[in-house]
Amino acid sequence: MGCLFSKTNSDKMDLEDNEEQEFSWDKRKKVDPNDFIIDKLVGETTVKLPGTADGQQFMIMNCKDSSIYIYNHLNTITIDKCTNCKIFLGPTKGSVFLRDCENCQCVIACQQFRTRDCKKIDTFLHCDTQPIIESSVKMRFGCFQYYYKQLAGQFRGAGISPFNTNWSNIHDFTPVPEEENWSLLPQNAKAEDYVPLPTTDEVKEMNLSLEISKSVVPLSIGNKNKPGSEECLVALFWCDGIDEIVLEFLNKARDGGFNLIQTKEVKIQPSEVPNLFGQNPKYEDASKRGDIIGIEFCGESTVQNVRKLVDEFSGRAVIFVSNSAEDGATDVEKFFNFADIQMAV
Repeated sequence: MGCLFSKTNSDKMDLEDNEEQEFSWDKRKKVDPNDFIIDKLVGETTVKLPGTADGQQFMIMNCKDSSIYIYNHLNTITIDKCTNCKIFLGPTKGSVFLRDCENCQCVIACQQFRTRDCKKIDTFLHCDTQPIIESSVKMRFGCFQYYYKQLAGQFRGAGISPFNTNWSNIHDFTPVPEEENWSLLPQNAKAEDYVPLPTTDEVKEMNLSLEISKSVVPLSIGNKNKPGSEECLVALFWCDGIDEIVLEFLNKARDGGFNLIQTKEVKIQPSEVPNLFGQNPKYEDASKRGDIIGIEFCGESTVQNVRKLVDEFSGRAVIFVSNSAEDGATDVEKFFNFADIQMAV
């Protein structure tokens, strides 16, 4: 008589199959947090190539006289107690926080930027929200300028628009009466003079460039540097290839001597279009397709000159442009106030 609890050959095979079964989560690559920490570098250069740290939290700390290049889109990053360092950070979905750093030069793109207890930090910055400094002095800011072939995709991967920049709109949590804790870098400042491109062989295939015409982020001069009083608003409505169209438009505007103050990308409902652009079914219909990119120019005879340039692109996208110098300031104020409110929600 067989035992009531004995296992048949079939039962044994089932057990063996279960023991050998492999689940999809077992195949995931194990992440070592130490791969995303840079600590105690002295007089060294380190490069994180695209794809080696995408979407990760990162820490840089206790580094001195070093150059650090992280060519990935990141989640968040903290930089602590670094001195005399040159740092490039790829698009960061969350915050970049510098603490207790001194005499560093940076190129940074992020959703949020903050410093505390820092001194003499020069930053070429792209930031979706208003940058904040706290207990920091001798801070200088310029517009982010950079290109490599993966960068545009990394911006989108991090959920950051290259057209939403607040680099010159700094909020100082700890202002000092009759003193300025921050200022803008000279308008002719070039990122390569502050954070030179790495020269290691491993980056050659990335097509790194600091040419203004190639930069994923358009070069703007910021609200504090407005030349003249005539303002003009241009708004390009979403279509296939809109990023490339906008960058081509802005490159031609720069070649023509136009002064780009700021850009913003925002979603606008059809019902809100008339208040910003007037009654025009073309604009209301175009707003249903996607975001709208607003551009502010400023300078002498700006509206007249910009309208001529817009005519060259009118067959490629739906474009609004201020009708006159009298309308320009109102158009700019309405659009960018609306964009700031939407982005703060």
